[in-house]
Amino acid sequence: MIASCIRRSAGIVALVGIGVATMSAHADPVADFYHGKTLNLIVGTSSGNDYDFRGRLLARHLARHIPGEPTIVPQNMPGAAASRRRTISPPLHPMTAPCCT
Repeated sequence: MIASCIRRSAGIVALVGIGVATMSAHADPVADFYHGKTLNLIVGTSSGNDYDFRGRLLARHLARHIPGEPTIVPQNMPGAAASRRRTISPPLHPMTAPCCT
């Protein structure tokens, strides 16, 4: 009885070990895509104010949470209450578009 439990648990441990070994062998396509890239973080205000500070703080710490750790460069683009920023970066999906543009 005890020997069969030991054999069964050893088999389970072996299967889990094989599964972990094969999972780590695959490359991460997202990390490969972002590795060495530069992302522009557009801040819709002038430099030196609170939103600029928050944008630069976000840019400093956000890269380590993206696979591949790309370089994030904040860019200030003041004008027209940040609506100028929207002309540079169109929405990725129609459902995320602002309702009043």
